[in-house]
Amino acid sequence: MSKRIDVSELIESHGVGRLQYELMALCGALLFFDGFDTQAIGYVAPAILREWNVGRAELGPIFSSGLAGLMIGALVLGPVADRFGRKPTILFCALVFGLFTIACAMAGTVEQLIGFRFIAGIGLGGAMPNAIALVAEFAPDRSRSRLTTILVCFFSLGAAIGGFLAAAVIPHLGWRAVFWIGGLTPLAILPTIMLRLPESIRFLCLRSDTTDRIHSIVKRITPAYPSGRGIEFWSSRENETRSSPWLLFTQGRAALTIFVWLGFFMNLVVLYFLSSYLPTILHGAGINEADAVRATALYQVGGLLGAICIGWLMDRLQPGTVLALALIGAALLICLIAAAGAALTVVNFGTFGAGFCVVGGQVGANAYVSSLYPTAVRSTGIGWALGVGRLGSVVGPMLVTALLALGWPIISIFYAVAVPAVLAGLFLWLAGAVRYSRAALAERNSILGRT
Repeated sequence: MSKRIDVSELIESHGVGRLQYELMALCGALLFFDGFDTQAIGYVAPAILREWNVGRAELGPIFSSGLAGLMIGALVLGPVADRFGRKPTILFCALVFGLFTIACAMAGTVEQLIGFRFIAGIGLGGAMPNAIALVAEFAPDRSRSRLTTILVCFFSLGAAIGGFLAAAVIPHLGWRAVFWIGGLTPLAILPTIMLRLPESIRFLCLRSDTTDRIHSIVKRITPAYPSGRGIEFWSSRENETRSSPWLLFTQGRAALTIFVWLGFFMNLVVLYFLSSYLPTILHGAGINEADAVRATALYQVGGLLGAICIGWLMDRLQPGTVLALALIGAALLICLIAAAGAALTVVNFGTFGAGFCVVGGQVGANAYVSSLYPTAVRSTGIGWALGVGRLGSVVGPMLVTALLALGWPIISIFYAVAVPAVLAGLFLWLAGAVRYSRAALAERNSILGRT
């Protein structure tokens, strides 16, 4: 007689252990270099201008090609992972962005760099949603938000450290060395990821002929677990076995998905506006350039701390409410920065707090989405939310340019940006309300079915 083992309950009962820590280390290393390589072009751009003697306008297509690749990677490689598995897709992403970041180091023309950045961007865009999905599928419910927000912090850490490394390397070795480092290092750790990274145990339960692979993963979760034939593995949390992007819009998920997309879009408008314009705005308000740069650095520091704190709160309170309050707080802090003028202490407080709420809120939203969809479509759900959200990173700067052309003062634009911050919080709260109303309805129907 076969014995049925619920892998979801197994993960819940054993909590966070050695396997989860190793998984965090491997996926965190990958996202560290994902962040490093994503931001590398910004750090090397001035050196490229000098060496190739080109105008600033030619940087636009280079930046845009990378963003387009990131969006396509998130949109395409999420469904690929839901069809073929998290692990092979993650390995493919690392291989692509490693090889084509090296290709960027060997580029001789602007056109070549545009092409290489686009292909590297596809790998970079696919890595994050699949790493988040994999960690989420090994995390117990009580720790999922905390683990996934910490994971995404590795991306921000890689982006930040990349700036310091670029500043140290470029004067001595040139801008190409930044791309060599960013490409060779992930390729060097790829064999370790290939050997040690497990496939999602929940994903394997949706596939046939995977019992032996599940046995080996279960042994890593709990070495004392008995093995033998006649054991059937399943996951009580999964009611879908097929993979299709249409699952984002069926079984009552259409409203949830639309609210998530709108929330991501609005928040990334705000995030990229602040990342791009903070130094210029603060300097224009009368703050000297060095202090403006330091205030902007506080925005990034606040984001890292905000991600950890918001993730911790999301594991203990209703996640949609936590995110809504954070983003409403962001709107108030953005208004504070706009009103502060040259009062540096107030500005520093405002930029740190805005980073805490906006960047931390976006990291929390990434983790939040991982809990909204079933395993069969989890990578697709995260990837498409990020892909649609990245349109906000394009629309934000374009909208600011249009408003400046209409004669809007930059401070008025700053106040206006508080509006999408509030809307982002509202939409993410509505996504949570839809999700929990669906869960309550399912539970009520289950009780009625038993009676």
